[in-house]
Amino acid sequence: MKKILIISGILIITGIIGLIVFKLSGNTINLEKLSMDTNSKEFLSKFDQKNYAFLTDTLYDNEADAYSEHPIKFGLSHDMVISNADPIAKFHGIAYNKINTMETNNGEFVALGAESSISSKKDFDNAVSDLTEEFGKPQITETQFLGRYQNYLWVTADRTIELVSSITGGEGELNIVVDTNEKKVEGKPTETYVSYLFIVKKKHVGYLKGMVSKSGDWVYMD
Repeated sequence: MKKILIISGILIITGIIGLIVFKLSGNTINLEKLSMDTNSKEFLSKFDQKNYAFLTDTLYDNEADAYSEHPIKFGLSHDMVISNADPIAKFHGIAYNKINTMETNNGEFVALGAESSISSKKDFDNAVSDLTEEFGKPQITETQFLGRYQNYLWVTADRTIELVSSITGGEGELNIVVDTNEKKVEGKPTETYVSYLFIVKKKHVGYLKGMVSKSGDWVYMD
């Protein structure tokens, strides 16, 4: 089964994946105004071919179908694999520098995921406060796996909104502290703060909940 890899206008047949490089055109995207009628291809057209890259892969109606002789295709995922520290989207005061999307076969919006490595915990807490005031108390879950994660989920009339606060322990990374008075050197694990946003069209919530093998940033969804 063939799929396509596109790098800066060069077409390469690879086997399973497509990569498209973009540059954001215009202003930072306001995700508070994201419509559930958004066409995924029109959304991606906000990016010109430069500086950013999306990895496109197939979504199947049932994950087991991916290994069957006649798999049933559900749609496509577009995961940003090249980004930088420049904000490309915002949501209730949080600036995001990475975006992922999912769509059905006919281009219907399924879900959007965004990652922020450039905003603070204070920005996150303010967003939680704003959303709680607007939509009520969220469902909160906490997990710990190679880091500490708190998921805040709001269910609205047409979508679910999930904010994730994560502090990773910096496994494999050490902050070296030299104490000249005690004449000793200590290595302490570094900690990194990252937050995530997931907006899912309500009719497709069951599809994402049923995904057994999420990948990329989608694994941080509750």
